[in-house]
Amino acid sequence: MKKVILKIDGLPNSTSAMKLERLLNKNSSIKSAAVNWKQKKATIQYQEPMTIEEIEQIIQASGYESLGVDMTTGEEGMSIIPLIILGICFLGVCYLILTGIFDLPFSKSFTFPQRETIRLILGTIFVLYGLDLILEGIKNIGRGKSNRYSLLSLCVGIPYIYSVWNTILFLKGNGDVNHAFFEEIVFLIIIAKLGKYIDVQTKNEIAKEIKQISKQLLTRVEIKDGDTTKEIHVSEIKENDKIVCLPGDRILVDGIVTDGSSHLDESLINGTSQPILKQKNDKVVEGSINCENELEYIIDTTEKESNLLKIMKLTTEEKNNHTIEPGKVDKLCRLFVPFIIIICILFGGVNYFLFKNGEYSETFMKLLISIPVGFLIASPLSLKRSMKHLKRGFLIKQSEILESIRKVDTIVIDKTGTLTNGYLSIARVNNHSELNDKELLELLGSVEKHSTHAFARGITKYLRSEKIKATKDFITEDLLGYGVKAKDEENIYYACNGELLDKLDIINSYAEEERKMKLEGNDVIYLTKNSKVIATFGLKDTLRKESKKFIHSLKERGLDVILLTGDDEITTGTITRDLEIEKAYARVGVKEKNEFVKNLQKEGRKVMMIGDGINDAPSLASAYIGVSLTNTSNVPPSAASIVLTSNNLGKVLEMFSISKTVSSILKTNILFSLIIACIMSFLCLGIIPKITMNTPFLVLGILINLGVICINTLRIKK
Repeated sequence: MKKVILKIDGLPNSTSAMKLERLLNKNSSIKSAAVNWKQKKATIQYQEPMTIEEIEQIIQASGYESLGVDMTTGEEGMSIIPLIILGICFLGVCYLILTGIFDLPFSKSFTFPQRETIRLILGTIFVLYGLDLILEGIKNIGRGKSNRYSLLSLCVGIPYIYSVWNTILFLKGNGDVNHAFFEEIVFLIIIAKLGKYIDVQTKNEIAKEIKQISKQLLTRVEIKDGDTTKEIHVSEIKENDKIVCLPGDRILVDGIVTDGSSHLDESLINGTSQPILKQKNDKVVEGSINCENELEYIIDTTEKESNLLKIMKLTTEEKNNHTIEPGKVDKLCRLFVPFIIIICILFGGVNYFLFKNGEYSETFMKLLISIPVGFLIASPLSLKRSMKHLKRGFLIKQSEILESIRKVDTIVIDKTGTLTNGYLSIARVNNHSELNDKELLELLGSVEKHSTHAFARGITKYLRSEKIKATKDFITEDLLGYGVKAKDEENIYYACNGELLDKLDIINSYAEEERKMKLEGNDVIYLTKNSKVIATFGLKDTLRKESKKFIHSLKERGLDVILLTGDDEITTGTITRDLEIEKAYARVGVKEKNEFVKNLQKEGRKVMMIGDGINDAPSLASAYIGVSLTNTSNVPPSAASIVLTSNNLGKVLEMFSISKTVSSILKTNILFSLIIACIMSFLCLGIIPKITMNTPFLVLGILINLGVICINTLRIKK
């Protein structure tokens, strides 16, 4: 169980605080939530795999704003210091115990009963230290969802009770030897706590990096107040406020344009790659990006009703309904736990009524203690080792997700910004001049380089990627809705659409060429020199360099690849032909995309959804595995199971390979652990003469088991 205190903005009164508190407490992963209206803070206790980002998403979906963790308290993590202190104390006591076996310094400092009392006290302290894990394991047994801590609760609890009982009898004078297993119990708790510490630290590192990605969301906005502007927090926006949106800024709340005109990039919202011209009285949608000119728009809805918040609410619902498939370790524990319970009952009954022999009980306790080592440490070590090598390419939130990747059989992939570059590039050049293509592109770049138009920005990015320099300097003028005018001392150039040619009375002999390019999904730009067309350019969102190889590799693995996009049928058809994708669906909205993924999973498919936009967030949350490419939106990183930090699709293929390797290593770790446990149990029976599995040998066996698992985990390589 973890605890966090979040600062909340936008709570107008105590009633709203109570509503938020009730909403948080409805979530099954939140144990308790208390919202203080006066202090504007929410104190929340929650359990993994829930993260702070997901809690903040619930708060934002309810219409309020989380301002982050209250730094005076911070998030409750897990400290390794108590474990180190207790470990040192344990080693000291182990030394005292060994003085009873070997002639060591201070051998006669303690009597045998005193040493046994110290063992009892030490064992009890460690059991209390590990009580949180033991209780968690018992609760999971009650829910029918046993995990590695359920196995720990049995393999520590039963030997502990047995050891306490025998020690009390010994101290009362009933017997010459104390049959207790406190040292072995302590080692198991140390291993369990170490595994938990590694697990928590790894997840905290991942959560921290994801939070850094999510911080790109703007939270302050400029509003017009008479003839001046002032900056306020987005939560303070009221209906009918006039907001000023500068080039490069994001529309923060749905509204209506009141002044200015500009192209907006709505690809993160609806998946459409072409920027859309917005003028006076046009609707602007939250999450879209202003590409070129300053805009003023008036709020016509409250923040709670915005398009983005509707998507976030749907994402939160899907995230809350989504369950992660248990990992291999937990699945095996669900088999072992009932088996151990049955064996304990049968063995206890048979031993009590038939044999009444303490040796059989002692042997059984040694067997119990030998079993859980591999289960307690294997998964945390695997995730830690994997993330050490791969976190520069992607972040996986849980070890169970890492294991599940290999089971995926269907890939549903978004187009805009995922398979494509996400901006308009030059896809075709039709040269009608004496210049070569490179010179023509240099000229086009020189005309467009000072323009703020969305097409100009795409052209500039493309030329930069192709290492083509725009060397000439012109006096330029943006012609809104038409293109760019440029001139020097001798010539006048236009980079424009066909409409401007008609207005300028320039003869257009290439109308048919334009029509054909548009059928291929291109936007068309004419380049003229002194009233003569010298070239036409086709612009569209082009494929990433690795996309063809990526799709081909997925098919080679036998995966079913499906493309979903908000673009029209012409643009979609061009992309699918280039990538040789047989299944593609155009004009797919947010809800339709999410329902499509859910329907596939109802058919029994294991779906991996790959996307990069806000419109992909609900689908990422509901998919078996959700993979998000990082971008300016904060929703997909919190919705997805995996975040590609490098935006390199090739990392998805690496994930399949590493998942297979990790699964294999987990199998062998558990197998090695059980084999060592069986060998130790065999030796406990006393079949081999002169070999007795006493405390030092049992502890040595546990350490050997741990060492084998650590060495085997090193097989996870870069």
